[in-house]
Amino acid sequence: MAETFGVDTEAVRAVREDLAAISRETSAMRSDAAPAASVTGSVEVAEALTRFVDDSTDQRRALVDLVDAVVARLDALLEGTALVDGALTGSLAPAGRAATPVRGAAR
Repeated sequence: MAETFGVDTEAVRAVREDLAAISRETSAMRSDAAPAASVTGSVEVAEALTRFVDDSTDQRRALVDLVDAVVARLDALLEGTALVDGALTGSLAPAGRAATPVRGAAR
């Protein structure tokens, strides 16, 4: 039964770290079209480039917000799993003795 409701906390942590890295790297991407737009030699191309960069920046911000929301949910999953494991471990311990955590439990 425990396997049915178990959480692979190592896998969750790994995904959480990967997503956090994606969020950091995406946030750090340059979003200034001015240097490139100034050398196009065409007002129309410069305006189109500026619109493209502005639109892609908006999309990038939305992506970062969504990825950050997933990271927060994974953090909550890890925290909740640790709380449940701790409560179950405590409730299964004989009076006066601490229970030994189950192998593979959330860390």
